[in-house]
Amino acid sequence: MSESDGGSPTLISAIRKAIEARMFDIHTALPGKVVSFDAASRTASVQPILIRILIDEDGEEEPQRMPQLPGVPVIMPSGGGWEISFELEPGDLVWLVFSERALDRWKANPSQEHDPVWDRKFDLSDAVAFPGARPFTTRKDGTPVQPTAPIRIGRLDGSQFIELRPDGSAVIEAQSVLIGTGAAGDDGSPIAKAVPLTEWLAGHTHPTAFGPSGPAAASMNGPPTDAGISSTTSRTN
Repeated sequence: MSESDGGSPTLISAIRKAIEARMFDIHTALPGKVVSFDAASRTASVQPILIRILIDEDGEEEPQRMPQLPGVPVIMPSGGGWEISFELEPGDLVWLVFSERALDRWKANPSQEHDPVWDRKFDLSDAVAFPGARPFTTRKDGTPVQPTAPIRIGRLDGSQFIELRPDGSAVIEAQSVLIGTGAAGDDGSPIAKAVPLTEWLAGHTHPTAFGPSGPAAASMNGPPTDAGISSTTSRTN
């Protein structure tokens, strides 16, 4: 039905406005900015960074800032007992996705099937956040984004992981560490073990033209002297 078909302009306008008003409360996905992050619960307070436009009673557009969303679950990559985890900092960008159904019961027990009970759909209350909604790796001024917290890749129970820290250091928690393309020495053993690394170095030898080298020498206080070095000199007249 249209106004040209003889429909009532008042009725058509009322229906259109009702549909548009309902659409304003349906949310699908938006970029957001982290305000705060709770590492223990892995949730964040997020501010959507797009302005929505409402239509007032006079049919005029009215820009409106969207409300800050508290307690948003942050979804980290995980599966098969493994995960990648890191802390978010204020100002980090995330991609907000709004669930088709209420998430209250799912938040309490994510692994179980639930009756949502509440009938809200695509509501601001049911957002989850995916980190990394940044289309560029540098800021507008060209400076790289510097990390302020570590990133960890490892088991969900924390028993095995690699952690890279902002100061340039790395932490490896593992029973053994294999290094190199073959990931093993000449005898097939691991090249280095995380815990007994000093023991491995103490007994490690290298093949030479005169036979296997000796194990690593104990550390000395100060630089080596001639008294501590034996050598063979040949001379041709």
